[in-house]
Amino acid sequence: MATPNLHLLSFFFFFSTLLGLFHSTLSLINPEDVPSWLAFEETEDVNMVQTSRDSWKKCDFSVGKWVFDQSYPLYDSNCPYLATAVTCQKNGRPDSDYEKWKWKPLGCSIPRWDYYMQGNSIITNMNQMVAYEKGLSTWAKWVDLNLDPRKTRVVFRSMSPRHNRQNGWKCYNQRQPVKYFSHLHVPGPLVVLKGVLKRMRFPVYLQDITTMTAFRRDGHPSVYSKALSQEERQKQGSDCSHWCLPGVPDIWNEMLSAWL
Repeated sequence: MATPNLHLLSFFFFFSTLLGLFHSTLSLINPEDVPSWLAFEETEDVNMVQTSRDSWKKCDFSVGKWVFDQSYPLYDSNCPYLATAVTCQKNGRPDSDYEKWKWKPLGCSIPRWDYYMQGNSIITNMNQMVAYEKGLSTWAKWVDLNLDPRKTRVVFRSMSPRHNRQNGWKCYNQRQPVKYFSHLHVPGPLVVLKGVLKRMRFPVYLQDITTMTAFRRDGHPSVYSKALSQEERQKQGSDCSHWCLPGVPDIWNEMLSAWL
Protein backbone atom coordinates (compact mmCIF):
# COMPACT_ATOMS: atom_id res chain seq x y z
CA MET A 1 0.00 0.00 0.00
CA ALA A 2 1.26 3.50 -0.79
CA THR A 3 2.85 5.68 1.89
CA PRO A 4 0.24 7.98 3.50
CA ASN A 5 0.33 11.68 2.69
CA LEU A 6 1.57 13.00 6.06
CA HIS A 7 0.84 16.66 5.29
CA LEU A 8 -2.73 15.82 4.41
CA LEU A 9 -3.17 13.65 7.48
CA SER A 10 -1.86 16.47 9.70
CA PHE A 11 -4.39 18.85 8.18
CA PHE A 12 -7.24 16.49 9.00
CA PHE A 13 -6.02 15.96 12.56
CA PHE A 14 -6.03 19.73 13.15
CA PHE A 15 -9.51 20.01 11.66
CA SER A 16 -10.94 17.20 13.78
CA THR A 17 -9.37 18.70 16.92
CA LEU A 18 -11.19 21.95 16.28
CA LEU A 19 -14.53 20.22 16.05
CA GLY A 20 -14.06 19.39 19.70
CA LEU A 21 -14.73 23.08 20.49
CA PHE A 22 -18.35 22.65 19.51
CA HIS A 23 -20.27 20.22 21.69
CA SER A 24 -23.98 19.47 22.11
CA THR A 25 -25.94 16.56 23.49
CA LEU A 26 -28.31 14.66 21.25
CA SER A 27 -29.20 11.23 22.57
CA LEU A 28 -29.09 8.95 25.57
CA ILE A 29 -28.10 5.30 25.79
CA ASN A 30 -30.17 2.98 27.97
CA PRO A 31 -27.84 1.38 30.54
CA GLU A 32 -29.40 -1.99 29.74
CA ASP A 33 -28.09 -1.62 26.19
CA VAL A 34 -24.48 -1.13 27.31
CA PRO A 35 -22.45 -4.15 26.14
CA SER A 36 -21.07 -6.54 28.73
CA TRP A 37 -17.44 -5.59 28.07
CA LEU A 38 -18.10 -2.26 29.78
CA ALA A 39 -18.30 -4.11 33.10
CA PHE A 40 -14.81 -3.09 34.20
CA GLU A 41 -13.28 -6.33 35.43
CA GLU A 42 -9.57 -6.88 35.91
CA THR A 43 -7.74 -7.86 32.75
CA GLU A 44 -6.24 -11.33 32.85
CA ASP A 45 -3.19 -10.30 30.87
CA VAL A 46 -2.25 -6.63 30.75
CA ASN A 47 1.09 -7.29 29.04
CA MET A 48 -0.61 -9.06 26.14
CA VAL A 49 1.01 -10.44 23.01
CA GLN A 50 0.76 -7.77 20.32
CA THR A 51 -1.76 -8.27 17.56
CA SER A 52 -0.44 -9.10 14.10
CA ARG A 53 -0.52 -6.33 11.47
CA ASP A 54 -3.15 -8.13 9.39
CA SER A 55 -5.45 -8.29 12.40
CA TRP A 56 -5.10 -4.56 13.09
CA LYS A 57 -6.86 -3.77 9.84
CA LYS A 58 -9.88 -5.81 10.94
CA CYS A 59 -9.96 -4.58 14.54
CA ASP A 60 -12.40 -1.93 15.78
CA PHE A 61 -10.06 -0.01 18.07
CA SER A 62 -12.93 2.05 19.49
CA VAL A 63 -14.54 -0.96 21.23
CA GLY A 64 -12.77 -2.18 24.36
CA LYS A 65 -11.93 -1.19 27.92
CA TRP A 66 -9.24 0.60 29.96
CA VAL A 67 -6.76 -1.66 31.78
CA PHE A 68 -4.14 -0.63 34.32
CA ASP A 69 -0.57 -1.11 33.02
CA GLN A 70 2.44 -0.41 35.25
CA SER A 71 4.71 -0.07 32.20
CA TYR A 72 3.11 3.28 31.34
CA PRO A 73 3.60 6.21 30.81
CA LEU A 74 5.78 6.19 27.71
CA TYR A 75 7.51 9.44 28.80
CA ASP A 76 7.31 11.80 31.77
CA SER A 77 6.15 15.37 32.32
CA ASN A 78 9.73 16.68 31.98
CA CYS A 79 9.40 16.42 28.19
CA PRO A 80 10.45 19.93 27.01
CA TYR A 81 7.77 20.10 24.28
CA LEU A 82 4.80 19.93 26.66
CA ALA A 83 2.84 23.09 27.44
CA THR A 84 2.66 24.08 31.11
CA ALA A 85 -1.13 23.64 31.18
CA VAL A 86 -0.90 19.87 30.57
CA THR A 87 2.05 18.93 32.81
CA CYS A 88 -0.10 18.01 35.79
CA GLN A 89 2.71 16.30 37.74
CA LYS A 90 4.99 19.34 37.53
CA ASN A 91 2.06 21.52 38.56
CA GLY A 92 1.59 19.57 41.78
CA ARG A 93 -0.99 16.86 41.05
CA PRO A 94 -0.38 14.33 43.87
CA ASP A 95 -1.51 11.12 42.12
CA SER A 96 -0.16 9.52 38.95
CA ASP A 97 -2.36 6.48 38.26
CA TYR A 98 -4.12 8.35 35.44
CA GLU A 99 -0.92 7.97 33.40
CA LYS A 100 -0.95 4.17 33.62
CA TRP A 101 -4.23 3.21 31.96
CA LYS A 102 -3.95 1.48 28.58
CA TRP A 103 -6.81 1.00 26.11
CA LYS A 104 -7.39 -2.68 25.28
CA PRO A 105 -9.60 -3.17 22.19
CA LEU A 106 -11.93 -6.15 22.16
CA GLY A 107 -10.24 -9.05 20.39
CA CYS A 108 -6.92 -7.36 19.58
CA SER A 109 -4.21 -5.16 21.10
CA ILE A 110 -2.43 -1.91 20.26
CA PRO A 111 1.38 -1.83 19.90
CA ARG A 112 3.26 0.55 22.16
CA TRP A 113 3.89 3.96 20.67
CA ASP A 114 7.15 4.68 18.84
CA TYR A 115 7.46 8.28 17.70
CA TYR A 116 8.08 9.41 14.14
CA MET A 117 9.53 12.79 13.21
CA GLN A 118 9.41 14.45 9.79
CA GLY A 119 11.84 17.27 9.12
CA ASN A 120 14.07 18.86 11.76
CA SER A 121 11.62 20.96 13.80
CA ILE A 122 8.61 20.51 16.09
CA ILE A 123 5.58 22.78 15.91
CA THR A 124 4.37 23.40 19.46
CA ASN A 125 1.36 25.57 18.69
CA MET A 126 -0.81 26.75 15.81
CA ASN A 127 -3.82 28.92 15.08
CA GLN A 128 -6.67 26.41 15.30
CA MET A 129 -9.30 28.77 13.92
CA VAL A 130 -7.40 29.18 10.66
CA ALA A 131 -7.38 25.41 10.15
CA TYR A 132 -11.06 25.23 11.07
CA GLU A 133 -12.09 28.00 8.66
CA LYS A 134 -10.20 26.45 5.76
CA GLY A 135 -11.15 22.86 6.47
CA LEU A 136 -14.84 23.17 7.29
CA SER A 137 -15.89 24.82 4.02
CA THR A 138 -13.99 22.67 1.54
CA TRP A 139 -12.86 19.44 3.18
CA ALA A 140 -15.32 16.76 2.04
CA LYS A 141 -15.65 18.08 -1.51
CA TRP A 142 -11.90 18.49 -1.93
CA VAL A 143 -11.16 14.95 -0.78
CA ASP A 144 -13.71 13.45 -3.15
CA LEU A 145 -12.43 15.43 -6.11
CA ASN A 146 -8.69 15.28 -5.59
CA LEU A 147 -7.62 12.10 -3.82
CA ASP A 148 -7.14 8.60 -5.16
CA PRO A 149 -7.91 5.93 -2.52
CA ARG A 150 -5.45 3.61 -4.22
CA LYS A 151 -2.62 5.99 -3.37
CA THR A 152 -3.75 7.89 -0.28
CA ARG A 153 -5.33 7.00 3.06
CA VAL A 154 -7.35 9.58 4.99
CA VAL A 155 -7.96 9.44 8.75
CA PHE A 156 -10.47 11.60 10.60
CA ARG A 157 -10.22 11.55 14.40
CA SER A 158 -13.48 12.27 16.23
CA MET A 159 -13.74 14.88 18.96
CA SER A 160 -12.70 14.18 22.55
CA PRO A 161 -15.39 14.64 25.21
CA ARG A 162 -15.35 17.22 27.96
CA HIS A 163 -16.52 16.40 31.46
CA ASN A 164 -17.56 19.87 32.60
CA ARG A 165 -20.48 20.57 30.27
CA GLN A 166 -24.09 20.90 31.42
CA ASN A 167 -25.45 17.54 32.62
CA GLY A 168 -21.92 16.10 32.34
CA TRP A 169 -19.38 14.92 34.90
CA LYS A 170 -17.00 16.97 36.93
CA CYS A 171 -13.37 15.88 36.85
CA TYR A 172 -12.08 17.40 40.09
CA ASN A 173 -10.30 14.89 42.32
CA GLN A 174 -11.13 11.95 40.03
CA ARG A 175 -8.49 9.19 40.13
CA GLN A 176 -10.02 6.24 38.30
CA PRO A 177 -11.75 5.75 34.93
CA VAL A 178 -15.55 5.58 34.94
CA LYS A 179 -16.67 1.95 35.13
CA TYR A 180 -20.01 2.28 33.34
CA PHE A 181 -22.45 4.85 31.96
CA SER A 182 -25.96 5.53 33.21
CA HIS A 183 -26.33 8.06 30.42
CA LEU A 184 -24.07 8.72 27.45
CA HIS A 185 -24.12 12.16 25.82
CA VAL A 186 -23.31 11.95 22.12
CA PRO A 187 -21.68 15.15 20.72
CA GLY A 188 -23.65 16.66 17.85
CA PRO A 189 -20.53 17.16 15.69
CA LEU A 190 -19.88 13.41 15.82
CA VAL A 191 -23.33 12.68 14.39
CA VAL A 192 -22.77 15.26 11.64
CA LEU A 193 -19.31 13.92 10.89
CA LYS A 194 -20.56 10.35 10.47
CA GLY A 195 -23.26 11.61 8.11
CA VAL A 196 -20.73 13.50 5.98
CA LEU A 197 -18.38 10.54 5.79
CA LYS A 198 -21.24 8.24 4.82
CA ARG A 199 -22.11 10.44 1.86
CA MET A 200 -18.53 10.72 0.62
CA ARG A 201 -17.25 8.59 -2.24
CA PHE A 202 -13.74 8.50 -0.75
CA PRO A 203 -13.34 5.82 1.98
CA VAL A 204 -12.26 7.92 4.97
CA TYR A 205 -11.22 6.05 8.12
CA LEU A 206 -12.96 7.45 11.20
CA GLN A 207 -10.80 7.11 14.30
CA ASP A 208 -13.61 7.21 16.83
CA ILE A 209 -12.08 8.12 20.19
CA THR A 210 -15.17 9.86 21.63
CA THR A 211 -16.89 7.05 23.56
CA MET A 212 -13.74 5.34 24.82
CA THR A 213 -12.37 8.68 26.07
CA ALA A 214 -15.61 9.49 27.89
CA PHE A 215 -14.60 6.89 30.50
CA ARG A 216 -11.49 8.92 31.40
CA ARG A 217 -12.71 11.83 33.51
CA ASP A 218 -9.64 11.17 35.68
CA GLY A 219 -7.25 12.25 32.90
CA HIS A 220 -7.94 16.02 32.83
CA PRO A 221 -5.67 18.68 34.37
CA SER A 222 -8.49 19.75 36.72
CA VAL A 223 -6.86 22.23 39.15
CA TYR A 224 -3.36 21.22 38.04
CA SER A 225 -3.14 23.23 34.82
CA LYS A 226 -0.50 25.48 36.38
CA ALA A 227 1.87 25.39 39.34
CA LEU A 228 0.07 26.93 42.32
CA SER A 229 0.27 26.95 46.09
CA GLN A 230 -2.29 24.89 48.01
CA GLU A 231 -4.18 28.06 48.92
CA GLU A 232 -4.21 29.30 45.32
CA ARG A 233 -5.33 25.89 44.04
CA GLN A 234 -8.46 26.01 46.20
CA LYS A 235 -9.56 29.03 44.16
CA GLN A 236 -8.49 27.58 40.81
CA GLY A 237 -11.13 26.59 38.27
CA SER A 238 -11.20 22.92 37.23
CA ASP A 239 -10.09 22.26 33.63
CA CYS A 240 -12.12 19.25 32.49
CA SER A 241 -11.64 19.82 28.75
CA HIS A 242 -7.91 19.36 28.12
CA TRP A 243 -5.84 16.26 28.94
CA CYS A 244 -2.76 15.66 31.06
CA LEU A 245 0.38 14.45 29.29
CA PRO A 246 1.53 11.75 29.59
CA GLY A 247 -2.01 10.42 29.46
CA VAL A 248 -5.06 9.70 27.32
CA PRO A 249 -3.91 11.36 24.03
CA ASP A 250 -0.95 8.97 23.90
CA ILE A 251 -3.40 6.09 23.54
CA TRP A 252 -5.10 7.85 20.60
CA ASN A 253 -1.69 8.04 18.89
CA GLU A 254 -1.00 4.36 19.56
CA MET A 255 -4.32 3.50 17.89
CA LEU A 256 -3.49 5.63 14.87
CA SER A 257 0.01 4.18 14.60
CA ALA A 258 -1.43 0.66 14.68
CA TRP A 259 -3.87 1.45 11.87
CA LEU A 260 -1.20 3.11 9.72
